[in-house]
Amino acid sequence: MPNREPGPWAAVFVLVVIVVLGLIFASCAGAQGVQPPPDSLAHDWGAKRVKGRTPIEPTPMHIAIYEMMEGCTGISGDPDRVHWSMAWSIEDAETGEIKASMWSGTDGYRQIILAKEWAFSGHYISHEVLHDLYDGPAPMDTAMRCLFFWWNLREARP
Repeated sequence: MPNREPGPWAAVFVLVVIVVLGLIFASCAGAQGVQPPPDSLAHDWGAKRVKGRTPIEPTPMHIAIYEMMEGCTGISGDPDRVHWSMAWSIEDAETGEIKASMWSGTDGYRQIILAKEWAFSGHYISHEVLHDLYDGPAPMDTAMRCLFFWWNLREARP
């Protein structure tokens, strides 16, 4: 009668099959996770079209940049009054031009929305913080001075 017990390679084969199937399922799940959200999640804010907006908690870096811009402008604000979000995309509703960030202060609801690629970019965060501090566009000389300050600070890092 032939020996029906599995050989030592049977356990290795089963392990390889489990690992391969796990990798296949993981890659499928990962691919689904990076798909853009459906257009039904798009919202219009003024002249901007924002897709896939997700609220985020400001990181210590966001707060530090806010405080640096307060120091640069001499204006006291409050980063806690701002609703921070990350979005899949931000675009001009009329031209379709892709934007990195936006600020809105409509009806006292203050928000900074950062495109996911730029959610941790000091340049774009500081730009939108200036809008928040000035409750709209900042004077050009202040904007240039403060953004130049940020750029030099960024470039001075080792």
